[in-house]
Amino acid sequence: MKRFTQLFILLVLLATPALAQRSTGAIWSWNAGKVQLDSGDWLTGEVRYNPDLHLLEFGLNGAVQVFSAQQISSFYFFDAGLGHNRTFVTRGYDPNRSNAIFHREVPTFFEVLVEGRVQLLAHEQEQHSTLLRKLVGRGSNNYFLAYPDGRIIAYHSRLRQLYALLADRQSDVDFFVKRVHWFKREEKPIAELVRFYNSLTDNDHLSVTSNQ
Repeated sequence: MKRFTQLFILLVLLATPALAQRSTGAIWSWNAGKVQLDSGDWLTGEVRYNPDLHLLEFGLNGAVQVFSAQQISSFYFFDAGLGHNRTFVTRGYDPNRSNAIFHREVPTFFEVLVEGRVQLLAHEQEQHSTLLRKLVGRGSNNYFLAYPDGRIIAYHSRLRQLYALLADRQSDVDFFVKRVHWFKREEKPIAELVRFYNSLTDNDHLSVTSNQ
């Protein structure tokens, strides 16, 4: 048993550099991007986001600044690994919103996956082990729906929750869900559903405007 454990640790250590190089992507690398400060000012340079510490590093001309969510309204950068820009915003979020005693919103970084009347946001799960972070690279996302009134509701991988959250178009949501290859935890179908829902509400708004 001891020999097996030693062999396993050796394999992990040998695999770590290759895995880290292949999978961590923009998490550990500097990327060209822009940062909007809470004051409204914009900074242009190199950015590096650390989802485990919830911090953003900004580099320009050899100088590096570190920002927390309290100091930033939004930022974006080009992720070469994914081949597209990634946009993050700061929103006040209370993970204990159901607890009346400990109710307190804190500024939190969220990645914007879908824009529209209802936004689909993502918050990457923390990795408290540096070795584990190097092994897994980008962690799994937790998903949230953000509403125009400021509410941010965590999605818990339950279809009945989606029906409740999008209750004003429940029949349309049901029509969509029954016609896609649905995986409750995968990002693509969730994003497609939110886009579909937003397209319905956009059409409603256009109909009302044209009838005025």
